[in-house]
Amino acid sequence: QYRDAAARNHDIATGASRGIDALLDDVTAASARLEAAWTACASWEVTVMTASGPRPARQAPLLRWREVEWHTVDLAIGVESDHVDADYLRVELYLQEIMWRSRHTIGLTGLPAELLAEPPHLRAAWFLGRYAPPTLNHLSPM
Repeated sequence: QYRDAAARNHDIATGASRGIDALLDDVTAASARLEAAWTACASWEVTVMTASGPRPARQAPLLRWREVEWHTVDLAIGVESDHVDADYLRVELYLQEIMWRSRHTIGLTGLPAELLAEPPHLRAAWFLGRYAPPTLNHLSPM
């Protein structure tokens, strides 16, 4: 993970113009480092630092999965948001709905009809700040 959001933004802006071979080398190396770190992890209950702050290590696999799914879309190589893995979407949407409910009255507020009318990949994109249709302007994923 990046030290913080500023480091993340800097690295992304700096690396955006590099060729596919350099990007693939980086992803391969980062994946190897991540696998080694997870293998060495004595407990999934430890806290790890992410760009969004400290998190339990047990959240790292989902965070990584999220990064891989959405950044594959970002590459503009023909993979669109409707290609995002269905199992990932199921998990992501389940967790996002829990978070939504936790921020509303006694946790009983379900998702609005306008959001539920969107297909799963667009609901997930909305929760992650990647999609903003006019029908949802009055809502905030937070």
